[in-house]
Amino acid sequence: MTYYIPGIIRYERRLLQDYSADPRDKAIKKLLFQLEGYLAKVHSNLKSKGISQDQLSLKSLAALTTLEGIYHQSTGSSSRYTRVYGTIVNEVKQFPSYRKKNILLRISASSRLYHSLRLRSGKILMQISLASLALPDEYFSLLLKILLSRLSAKPINQAWKTRLIQYENDFHNRQATPLLSAKKRLNPQGGYYNLSEIFQNLNRQYFRNGLDQPNIGWSLRKNRHRLGSYDSPQKKMMISKILDNRNVPSYVVEGIVYHEMLHQLHPIQKKNGRRIFHGKIFKINEKKFTEHLKLQSWLKEEYPTFLGNKKPSFKLKDLF
Repeated sequence: MTYYIPGIIRYERRLLQDYSADPRDKAIKKLLFQLEGYLAKVHSNLKSKGISQDQLSLKSLAALTTLEGIYHQSTGSSSRYTRVYGTIVNEVKQFPSYRKKNILLRISASSRLYHSLRLRSGKILMQISLASLALPDEYFSLLLKILLSRLSAKPINQAWKTRLIQYENDFHNRQATPLLSAKKRLNPQGGYYNLSEIFQNLNRQYFRNGLDQPNIGWSLRKNRHRLGSYDSPQKKMMISKILDNRNVPSYVVEGIVYHEMLHQLHPIQKKNGRRIFHGKIFKINEKKFTEHLKLQSWLKEEYPTFLGNKKPSFKLKDLF
C-alpha cells in the first residue's frame, strides 16, 4: 500500500517560499530549527507505523527528499541532494548575473527526466526529477550550463548537448528501476467509469487494437491539476479519480484516456537537446478524437465550475 505523509506538500511549499540559503539570517535559523523538529516527527511517525521510504507515494518521497536535503545542506551533512546542490552552485558562479542570487533546489515527483530553472522573487529555483538523482554529477553540470545559457541568451556549446543527450538516452535505455513497483496493479474500476473498458473501446475504434493494454487505473487521490499521465518505463497509465464522477461527461474521460494512449503510441522526441512531449504528429492525431472540440470546451468552460472556481487556476495544456 502506498503511504502519503499528511501535510508534507504544504509544508514543503511554505518552506520554499520563505527559505534562503543565508545562514546569518535569524529568521532562516528559526525556520531550520522548525524543520529539524518537523523531520524528527515525520520519521518517528513512519517508524511507529513500520513504513519504509519505498512505501511512500512519489509526491511524499520527493517532498521529504527536498526537506531533508535543505536540512543536510544547512548542517553541512553529505547527501545526494547536497552534492547535486553543490554542482548547481559551482555552475551558477560562472554566470556573473546570477552568482549572488539565492539558489533553491526542489525535487519533483517524476520518474521522467523533467527539469526546470526559473527566477522567482530574486531567487533561482531549480527543479529536478526524483528519478534524475541516479545520474552522475556531470549530468547536472551540463544541464545547468545549458539552462543558464538559455536564460542568459548565450550560445550553447554543442558538445554539452551531445553529452547530455547521451546521458539521457542511456537512462531511458536502461529504463531505470521504477521507484514504485510496476507489478502493483492499478484499479480501473471506478464508481461510474471502467477505464479498462474505455481503453479497449478506444483501442478498437482508433488504433485497430494495435496497443497493448498498460497497467491502467484511477489515481488514489483526486488530482485537480493533472488529469492523466502515462509512464513509459512502467507501462502505467493513471487517470485522476476526480473524473470518476456522474457530473463528468463520458467523452471527457474517454478524451483524457485517448490522449494518454497517444503518449503510449508516440514516444518522447528529442530536438536540439529538448524533449518534445507533444510533437506535430501527436497533435494531428489528437484532433482525430471525434469529441476533441467538445472536450476542449468542457475543460475550458465547465471544468473550473465543476471544481468550484470562478476563474481557472490552471493552464489547459498542463492538465494532461
